[in-house]
Amino acid sequence: MRDVIFHLADEHMEKGLKAFFARGNWHYAIGCRRFAIDPSDENDIYRVPGHTDGGIWKHAANNLRPFREQYQYAVIILDADFEPHPSPQQLRADISADMIASGWPTDRFTVIVIEPELEAWLWSPNQTVATAFGHENFDQLRARLAAENLWDNGQPKPNDLKRARDRAAKLGGKKTGGPIFKGVFSAISNRACNLCVEPGFKAMRTALQKWFPVDGGAV
Repeated sequence: MRDVIFHLADEHMEKGLKAFFARGNWHYAIGCRRFAIDPSDENDIYRVPGHTDGGIWKHAANNLRPFREQYQYAVIILDADFEPHPSPQQLRADISADMIASGWPTDRFTVIVIEPELEAWLWSPNQTVATAFGHENFDQLRARLAAENLWDNGQPKPNDLKRARDRAAKLGGKKTGGPIFKGVFSAISNRACNLCVEPGFKAMRTALQKWFPVDGGAV
């Protein structure tokens, strides 16, 4: 039986997680022990074309039904921000109920709802993020967005996450979208992960740390 399947809602998530798990030290960033995962395996990192956030909400359990006896654990990841704007609590409850009805025990899956959307995972204050966007350092990146009223002083993240992503990439001479996620996720550190305040990211790390605890020694 394989260790864990990641069921994702969109291509940007897919590119980001593939880049993350392609690195050799990904387990240090999560704070867990290594588990078996192949970023090139279309099942380990699993996406159904056309099933974006709404499709995951309604069909994740059916999509994962064939894998119940193939994987010990399942991580389901989707954004909260999509029509008709169900609450994160409703999304977690609905998908969890469907998973249980399809035969997945509650301790073998987790539903990760990103509030409001995947771009929230990009803005941890560290050099990796600045480099991915083509900026000298993170303070410079934040200042340039603040100067264009895209980032309010004292706030942990930009006001409009997608608009800030696109503008930061343009200012740094980088392509936006998938390449940004790939650049950030391919080198994000344990410290940067610790600084991320998005509830879904914190819940994912907690689940993986619980399922795959570090066996002695510091991370």
